[in-house]
Amino acid sequence: MSRPKKPKLKLENDPRWQELVARYHDNIYGFFLDVLKFNPTWQQADVIDQIQYTDCRVSISSGHGCFGKGTSIMKANGDCVPVESIAVDDQLMGDDGRSVRTVLALKRGQENMYRFTYADNTSHVFNESHILCLMRDGEYFTPTVEDYLFSVDVQQYEGMNPYRLLDGKHIELPIQSVEPLGLGDYYGFDLDGNSQFLGGDFTVLHNTGKTTLAAAFAFWKLICFYKSVFMFTATKIQQLRRTTWKEIRNFYDNIESNPHFSWLVDYIDIQAESIKIKGYDTGWQIFAQTAGKGNPEALAGMHAHWYTVWADEASGIPREHFDVIEGALTETHNAFILSSQPTRDSGFFYDTHDSMSVQKGGSWTPIVLNSEESPRVSAKWVKQQRQKFGGVDSPEYWIKVLGKFPERLDEYLITKSGIEPCFERKRIIEDSEYYGLFISVDVAAGVYRDSSVIMVSRVIGKGDFTDEANGQQARRVEVIEVPVFSKTISPVELVQRIVEVYNRYARQARILLDIGGMGGAVSSLLKGAEVDFYEVSWGGRPFNKSDKRRFYNLRALACVGAARAMREGRVKFLCQPDLRFKNTFIEQSSRIPYSFDDYARYRITPKEKMADLGLKSPDLFDTLAFMFLPLDINVVAKHNRVEQVRGEGVSGLSDLMV
Repeated sequence: MSRPKKPKLKLENDPRWQELVARYHDNIYGFFLDVLKFNPTWQQADVIDQIQYTDCRVSISSGHGCFGKGTSIMKANGDCVPVESIAVDDQLMGDDGRSVRTVLALKRGQENMYRFTYADNTSHVFNESHILCLMRDGEYFTPTVEDYLFSVDVQQYEGMNPYRLLDGKHIELPIQSVEPLGLGDYYGFDLDGNSQFLGGDFTVLHNTGKTTLAAAFAFWKLICFYKSVFMFTATKIQQLRRTTWKEIRNFYDNIESNPHFSWLVDYIDIQAESIKIKGYDTGWQIFAQTAGKGNPEALAGMHAHWYTVWADEASGIPREHFDVIEGALTETHNAFILSSQPTRDSGFFYDTHDSMSVQKGGSWTPIVLNSEESPRVSAKWVKQQRQKFGGVDSPEYWIKVLGKFPERLDEYLITKSGIEPCFERKRIIEDSEYYGLFISVDVAAGVYRDSSVIMVSRVIGKGDFTDEANGQQARRVEVIEVPVFSKTISPVELVQRIVEVYNRYARQARILLDIGGMGGAVSSLLKGAEVDFYEVSWGGRPFNKSDKRRFYNLRALACVGAARAMREGRVKFLCQPDLRFKNTFIEQSSRIPYSFDDYARYRITPKEKMADLGLKSPDLFDTLAFMFLPLDINVVAKHNRVEQVRGEGVSGLSDLMV
């Protein structure tokens, strides 16, 4: 990037700026296309139609262009791979052949597909909503396939061609023919950066990033509104740096490379967390400010005629921060925009969709971006999400797919009625099936009124649901015995019992040990016992990228999986526990409080807070939940004979806590 020149005039005195404002002040779509080279998607257009009003109050609740299978994509290291193999966090080669684009999310679905064949007889297959990268006489354009093929004004696209990056230059590639292929699968992704990257044949291709609209909107306000001030806020500043601020910098680069508007960068001073018009310091700028817990006054003190605030992940921002922000929005043309997943059915963000909405006499226009209604989302994808999240009534499905606040967000993961059948239902693992043997151990920490537990189970399957297409079976667990449930057992005695149980199963089981608190001492002792054990840290992050986006930590992943399995009939107690044990297990399991954090991830209430609520430590439930961690069943010996899993059963309990 070249260093911007020192402007000879103030921006408002430059005739070019005066002409630009006259053209784009009331033409946001024209500014996006002509100046930023940004073509909004249909959902983005729905939002733009509301936020373009200078005094708007808009609250956006959101749940969620692609290629045909086999399309070659160039990774940042130069390797070329088929589009269907691209994964989240993969790095792709940017459209300049030097920069890197990171994959933020995947898109899959079905839509009408078209084969574009070029003059050299090479081709690409795109879906109807795909954004094309075209050029004509040195200018760049990004219409969708649908617009290109079916626009009423067909002449506007005459002479536009795709282009390739060859020897550092963009070389046009004339289209020879377009063949409709009918309904088909498409594969795509969201990227950071300018959303443009290289195909395996060096053709420049396009996808639209999820935060692009906010950055483009901020630039429109900055450039077209005299002495405008635009504040982005969120609970964590890192979130803004990682997403929105990257997009802002990319649009800055787009302006600099735009032959008609590159003069603008001479007036712009872009810094780590602010963009200012030179000569105005804080009086004409875009900036970022954290809205974390405490110190809401940090958001106060800003006033301007053209003042806009965009609060991202607004569901997690405390109400007192909104009170401060609204106190600064005192002028007629001040705007306030919220965007978030609907993670809580209370708070300011929720109220903007309910009691404060225009439908109920308030001032806020709520917008719900429902993935089920998107033309870029297939019925197949929707079905997969229903399976993944546990059905259409799951609060996670409502939040992440429908973009809606759940009508019913229970206080606890599962009710007693969902637990009781675990003791009564028939066998769920057949004698002919192969399973893994696991011994899970929860070690008492000496606080929170907890106990040490050893539980032995047969485990089969992987994941939360059955996916026949990928050969995945939902996890099933049969509890064989609970030989220890004790409040008084010492670490040395517990290790002795673990080894005893391990030997009783012919040393053909894997031990899962909670290493929190006193678990570390037990782990040290077990290392000298020559047993096969795996250390589990409840507070650790999930390993799988998808799980990291769904669960706050491993405890949340395991507990949510166990609760869902009990509801769906995938947990069975083979042993016959006495009434006291059964009642204790049901009481613990039905009192697991949870919530969703600011990123719509499940979070289980910590044990210390459970104690404050008068809830006992759920040791039995936690020990069962170990079986719903992402275990590799193949690492343990396989069994399919009932005789191999005989045990003492629950009758061997010592010091039962009720």
